[in-house]
Amino acid sequence: MSFCQRIMITSDAQMNMTFPPQGSTAKSVFPNSGLNRDADGRLSTFSLTTIYDALVSQKRLVSGSEYKIKLAEIQAARSQMKSDDVTKGREELNRMLNDLPQTESQTFQNLKDEFCHFYSRYRYALDQLFNKLSSTSGKASVSQSDKDAINMYLGKAKEFNIKLNDLVQISNFLASKRVADASQQSADVNALNESITKAFGSLKKQSDILNKEHSEAELRQRMVEYTQEKNRSTNNLLQLYGVLNIVAIGLLLYIYRS
Repeated sequence: MSFCQRIMITSDAQMNMTFPPQGSTAKSVFPNSGLNRDADGRLSTFSLTTIYDALVSQKRLVSGSEYKIKLAEIQAARSQMKSDDVTKGREELNRMLNDLPQTESQTFQNLKDEFCHFYSRYRYALDQLFNKLSSTSGKASVSQSDKDAINMYLGKAKEFNIKLNDLVQISNFLASKRVADASQQSADVNALNESITKAFGSLKKQSDILNKEHSEAELRQRMVEYTQEKNRSTNNLLQLYGVLNIVAIGLLLYIYRS
């Protein structure tokens, strides 16, 4: 992912680290409580709105409604000839506007950090899954420990894929809310949203693959099919990716290599 600095994950312990990492000042955009999902497994509009409202209440975003409320207070104070309240209200509005770029930048930087945190672990899980499939593809039988490892890495890959898709949804929702709430957004917000949205298509495709290959036996069969296809082919891997009937594990390798 071009906007993510490469983070090397070298162990399962690192893979299982939560966000934010211990000692980090970053903050997660996810709420502490559970999230509601629609029939397709995507975050519901209610959940996205809850996340947005929580960020506003935590002063990590400034909502348009909050700004309008303050304007209404100033107008009411002006109509009642309360000059002190008008002055105070104007000062609060100016402070709100002055703090807006920094507030937005920090919140979306947190979102980017969280996305890259899970993306690096997603790559590691896919890497380890492929390595396990490769090492067992020529065996007459697979040990229980290898089966457990394959299922564990597959489960982690699914988990991280869902998390990444959630973050893409949140990014899109926050950006759309900022457009609706304010006449102008910071360039950083738009740039990050554009970059992170590009990941959605490939993540959705990977999610379909991971959810289809749900058992160790099926995954191992896919690996065997891929190995046989590779042995028959005289083309390199990039040409192999273009074959229309490429097997699912071949696609998984493509995801990893790309």
